[in-house]
Amino acid sequence: MYKIFFLSTLLTLPVYVAQAQEHISRGNLNIEASWTSLKNLVDAASNRAQAAEILANALAACNAKLMVYAPGEGADSQNCKSVAIPSPTAGETLIRSLLDNPETTNASSFTTATSFIAYSQGTIRLKLAHRGNMGTGEYASSGSQSLVRILKNNTTLASWQASAAHTQSRVLDIDVAPGDYFVIQHRGTGLSDSGTGSTISYVNIYSGVMTPGVF
Repeated sequence: MYKIFFLSTLLTLPVYVAQAQEHISRGNLNIEASWTSLKNLVDAASNRAQAAEILANALAACNAKLMVYAPGEGADSQNCKSVAIPSPTAGETLIRSLLDNPETTNASSFTTATSFIAYSQGTIRLKLAHRGNMGTGEYASSGSQSLVRILKNNTTLASWQASAAHTQSRVLDIDVAPGDYFVIQHRGTGLSDSGTGSTISYVNIYSGVMTPGVF
């Protein structure tokens, strides 16, 4: 009887082994499939990130040339194309405020309050306000005159004078071309150690056409 039982156990053992091997094999296949799926997801995400980086670099390269990224006919070697920027016309649309805070100087020689460069063709309207400063001590009653001038490519376009404590507003329409360099300078007429001088309250650029390329 014991021999028969022993023999039947031996006969069924290969079946259990085969079932165990099949179970392990299915488990390995499931793990392999899971890793394959995960790798595919990671690879896809990596490819999208690389494509986004390539596009971002291409856009940056074109922007640096004041162009747009537009592959196709008419594009240069970096797939950049020029864009027609509307010409600014003198008007009352604020493009940029050049002074966030009043600029004051006690110098008796011209000093730069602000400057800017034009990046497109057209006409801009420049507005500013300035005044002379009251003096101290013996100069308290007289103060000084504020002298302001606008330079375009180192040539004076206009100059004005304002008395102490009386703010004067100035307006000038200016033809601009790409690369034109503008400087707004001012000075006082009193002695530098008297406390007199000049203050420019603001300098703004206006245009009838909103043109971010001009600043």
